[in-house]
Amino acid sequence: MTQPYGPPAQPSPQQTHSGYLPPTQVYAGPQPGPGYGPPSPPPPPRRTSPNRAVISLAVIATALVGFFGLAKALNWDDKEPETTAAAATEDAAEPAAKDDAAPQRTKAEAAFLAELTKHLEDGERLNENRRLEEGHAICGRGDEDAYEGPPTVDLVIEHQRDAVLYGAAVKHLCPKYLPVWKRAQGGFGEGTHTVGKDIKPGTYRTVSKPVTDCYWERSTGSGDIIANQLVNNAPNGITLTLRAGEGFTAREGCGNWIRVS
Repeated sequence: MTQPYGPPAQPSPQQTHSGYLPPTQVYAGPQPGPGYGPPSPPPPPRRTSPNRAVISLAVIATALVGFFGLAKALNWDDKEPETTAAAATEDAAEPAAKDDAAPQRTKAEAAFLAELTKHLEDGERLNENRRLEEGHAICGRGDEDAYEGPPTVDLVIEHQRDAVLYGAAVKHLCPKYLPVWKRAQGGFGEGTHTVGKDIKPGTYRTVSKPVTDCYWERSTGSGDIIANQLVNNAPNGITLTLRAGEGFTAREGCGNWIRVS
């Protein structure tokens, strides 16, 4: 017999598991199969774990705390200031080294040193501090024993071996003594000289007045005496004319000679 369309008949409450349900359970009717009825409700939200970035920061912070604790235990903090202090000391000393290497010079001192530099030989270096001390001593300022100052005609003649130094010092450091320096040019002291080689021909006179106990001698190129004299006392000094090719000898007591013409 064919069953009519629609839901099956309501079962009787007296049906058991073999065909009937307990009296307390009510049959709710057939349940919709897949694809029938309203959609199933969404699943409950998934419980996520704590933020991974927060966990990473916590791990890094813990590692840093442990690292600095180890550094303190090893006295790394004590060593770092020492290194920093040493570096600061070096930095503080560097400007002083530069100042020593390039001290401040006056225009006159710079010109004096530049004049001396022109006369240096190849590979020779100028000791600027030493030369400045000597230059100021020539001008009468300083404690340089080798150059007592201020300049005089006798001092300029006696230091002819340092003519460049003397001339530069007078010209740039104490130009008021230029007349004295010019007057001494061409002068000479005691000893034996060849006219035209060691000294220029011309007329000379003694710097000192008076002159006492002075012996001088002129001679030919072959050594013959042209003239000589032992002067015991010459209040106005001695004046002589010397010619090229002659020999001239001046003993102690005559002092220095300057060219007058």
